[in-house]
Amino acid sequence: MSEPEVLTDMDVAGTDRYVLRKLPEVTLAFWVMKIAATTLGETAGDLFAQTLKLGYFLTTIALFLIFVVLCPEHERELVVGPLLEMVLCER
Repeated sequence: MSEPEVLTDMDVAGTDRYVLRKLPEVTLAFWVMKIAATTLGETAGDLFAQTLKLGYFLTTIALFLIFVVLCPEHERELVVGPLLEMVLCER
């Protein structure tokens, strides 16, 4: 009984199609969101660190905690939101 052949990424990277499927599609919307997120993140960091004089360490902790609190809320809204909308629109 022969062992199955194991292919690595280098073995199949010869086809452009395989490599392109692994990369996200970069569109204008991607760049707009990336620039907005970077700008807002830096602005929030400057607000906490310099204007409120919390320093970089406390600012990092504060912004991380905001992220940890808001992320599950966002995920819950993605799941519950459309279902709640369907129930409310049926009346």
